[in-house]
Amino acid sequence: MLLHNNSPMLILTKENITDYLRDRMPELDFSKPFIISAVGEGPEEEDGDGFVNYVFRVSDGKKKLIVKQAREKGRKGGFAVPLERGFYEYQSMELRKAIVPDYIPELYFFDHENHVFVTEDVSHLKIIRFQLNKGVMFPKFASQTAEYLAKTHFYTSEYYLDTKAFRDLTIHFMNHKMR
Repeated sequence: MLLHNNSPMLILTKENITDYLRDRMPELDFSKPFIISAVGEGPEEEDGDGFVNYVFRVSDGKKKLIVKQAREKGRKGGFAVPLERGFYEYQSMELRKAIVPDYIPELYFFDHENHVFVTEDVSHLKIIRFQLNKGVMFPKFASQTAEYLAKTHFYTSEYYLDTKAFRDLTIHFMNHKMR
């Protein structure tokens, strides 16, 4: 359940993201300017073709982060987007992180008030669909994909969970706010 204190949501920009993180991630190195880019400004092959959330890559020179904010309108097209989607996505990633930690980036926090979550930046990895379209081969692709799918499906199924836990999980994630 999302709790709101009715204060206005902070809209993150490249200009205010450093101050936003200063209050929430004091372990970052604030001694020099951060390197900040908005996902979507770069080539599609590097950034993907996402058009819903506002996503920033942030680096303090040591740690690299993804800062993702859900807003009432999608990044491209201006269509309405339920703000709660970001929290459901974060919860889904937390669940998968517990099951297959090697396949999920570090999750740092979720900010309910501003609909923001921060994760490890794994943009050093390539978007696989673009690589496969070029004929690039990944020897472990099939086994890693199979492991991810098998474990996430099994450990969230009624074969593994008791009936109540399974149904509660199903009800929680089966909603019109997720796509």
